[in-house]
Amino acid sequence: MAAFLDSYGPTLTPSLLARLITAIAIGYSGRWNARRLENPFHAFWSTVFGEWISDLHPHALLIPQYQIDTIAPALGPDDSAGTITRDGAKELIPDFVIAIVQLVSRATNAPIPPTSFPLNFSSWRDVKVVKLFIPFLAELKRPPPRSLESQEMFLVKLHAFHSHAREQLLAQAEHVFT
Repeated sequence: MAAFLDSYGPTLTPSLLARLITAIAIGYSGRWNARRLENPFHAFWSTVFGEWISDLHPHALLIPQYQIDTIAPALGPDDSAGTITRDGAKELIPDFVIAIVQLVSRATNAPIPPTSFPLNFSSWRDVKVVKLFIPFLAELKRPPPRSLESQEMFLVKLHAFHSHAREQLLAQAEHVFT
């Protein structure tokens, strides 16, 4: 991963590079992530995925832990459909999704171009999401141990963790994209 990110050296701003280095250092820290859990790596990956879509805002959004396969009847802005599921539906919660949304003005039902997007937060009630499409899912797993005897052993463990994440992600993708 380091070689991959280093190849982007000139395109990474100093601020972005510092955030990535800090986030990965926390994830691999023996003190701040002594149990090698996956969740400290969410900061690193949310930064990476957020950069992928940074030029697509406000119509693309990175959403962590987005629950998929809930029913969405016509609801008010204060209602929740998070506990209403279809009969026999599987609920999936990938670590990250990228959602592409179509936004309209609640008052006029006209599309909202990025150039005329509301400039204050209290205007969120004026915006309505009429379509939401998920083209990207990400499933994170804990990293391999930090203190393996060899690079070969690290790669063996990395492959095992990667295979587990891949199986889970394929099951989620089959459910979402079919």
